[in-house]
Amino acid sequence: MDYSDLPREVEGIDFRVSGIQEEDPFVRDAVYSVVVDSVKKLTKMLPVSHFSMHIKMHKEGGKRTKYSTHASIRTDVGEFFAKDHDWDIMKATKLVLGKLEREVYRKEEKMKDHS
Repeated sequence: MDYSDLPREVEGIDFRVSGIQEEDPFVRDAVYSVVVDSVKKLTKMLPVSHFSMHIKMHKEGGKRTKYSTHASIRTDVGEFFAKDHDWDIMKATKLVLGKLEREVYRKEEKMKDHS
């Protein structure tokens, strides 16, 4: 995937999305768009220095494909990890990003409470 056109809000972050090279270009672009939007939201909460997400396809016979997603970010206050899975790649992506956003939000709230 070409990251040369990252939005300004995401520039400077070690940004990686892997495991979707075999997907249709339309699906890759849709996943990429959702991920970039989430990273933008995360950078508004805490300064992010690293974001990575890996999507693994599980195809054991049958016609359906199950997707496992693993995501992590590194911030000034620590590292956050999330994983999830679903039969739909977009839903699996949104589920894992939602978990990651909630973790960061909780940490941000804790930091505000202790200030």
